[in-house]
Amino acid sequence: MVAVIATASLVTIALQLKYILEVNVRGTVNVKSNVTVIDVDIDIDDRRGEKIVNLGNVYISRGNTIVKADLVSYEGNFTLLLSGELQLDSTTNSYRIAMPCLVAIGEPCYRILMVIPGYDVPLTTEEGVYNATFIMRWYAGGTGRFHLRLLLEHSEALNDSSVLDVETLPCIRVIGIKPEHTDGWIVAQNSTRSYSMLVGRVSPTVAWVWIWIFDTSNTSRRVVTLSVIDELSRGVVVERTIDMFRDGMYWSVLLEVKILTGGGYKLVCTFENVVMSATMESGS
Repeated sequence: MVAVIATASLVTIALQLKYILEVNVRGTVNVKSNVTVIDVDIDIDDRRGEKIVNLGNVYISRGNTIVKADLVSYEGNFTLLLSGELQLDSTTNSYRIAMPCLVAIGEPCYRILMVIPGYDVPLTTEEGVYNATFIMRWYAGGTGRFHLRLLLEHSEALNDSSVLDVETLPCIRVIGIKPEHTDGWIVAQNSTRSYSMLVGRVSPTVAWVWIWIFDTSNTSRRVVTLSVIDELSRGVVVERTIDMFRDGMYWSVLLEVKILTGGGYKLVCTFENVVMSATMESGS
């Protein structure tokens, strides 16, 4: 009888619990970006040429800096090989970042085999106000338009002055529509006459990946996903979904994959129910 009374008392206490305070938080977020956006127009009317653009001053804190580039769009019937150089000059320090093969549309591109600080891997920079100069050099033909986006990324130095882990991972960027040639390239597994992925080594840490799909439909958009998988851990170290370019009866895209750490990797391309894969090793 005593046990029953105790249980009833506990139930009564539980039913008497109620909220005594309610807090509703409503706010407006309007954080403006500190990114400086600069539009550069370039008129190419000579097969070979160069343009120098002063981008003004930019403050850089001590840390690690890297340039990343993407071909956003293009239209027309033209070939273009565009390379560049970013010069950063302060009163105490100067840096030169070579940027080969920024855009490669219908033209072969040959670059140095060594890793380029500031382009392939982060460049350690000292704090200061730098005058930035962008130099573009091209080899072109035909008529058309293109949109290239350059991002100067920066991460502040750690206490031990080491590079952030995220910067040492592989990265994927769009550099064109298709390569000039594929001699010696590896054809990915599961490639067919209707779609394919080919991988060509450019340097010990850089590979070009060409993905194409034959398609005569009126589809207005095609996307593929490229994943870089560490073969030791089986984990995905970088993955990107890419819009392809219409090229006649094909959809096509040329990518650059930078492998900045040692070991073996698998490149996996997926779209719809299709999976294509190829392997590559850093330094091979």
